[in-house]
Amino acid sequence: DPHSFSLRRNEAGDAHEGQYSLIYCLSAALIDGQMGLRQMSDKRVRAEDVQALMRRLRIVPPPGGPVERRPKERVTVHLNNGQSHSAEVTRPRRISNRHDLEAKFFTCVQGSLSPEAAARVRDTILNLENLDDIAKLLDYVRL
Repeated sequence: DPHSFSLRRNEAGDAHEGQYSLIYCLSAALIDGQMGLRQMSDKRVRAEDVQALMRRLRIVPPPGGPVERRPKERVTVHLNNGQSHSAEVTRPRRISNRHDLEAKFFTCVQGSLSPEAAARVRDTILNLENLDDIAKLLDYVRL
């Protein structure tokens, strides 16, 4: 099918299904203003606000084959009131600087580590060559 693409699930009932549902990803991103690990939880996928928006969206794949094989894509949202909004979406860039790497790290550990523990882990990892006992690092990440 020339219109097939990898995020083709039209519904999602858990985090695994949410990873493969463009409708879920768009709904969560529109409501939350971001797409990260917090959005990839069973609780967030099943939340009524997200599920309600998912029921209102319809994905129309573009012509030209799977979108994941192209370097960029234009996404257009058509509203019932006749308005439309477009944006060009490119492949996610690789993290190339320390600031972005640290931001991603803190996002990933949010809810698992306190901000203080996360900072200790970050500092320890960035100075791993000076760590005399790996057990210290493990102590920081134990719940």
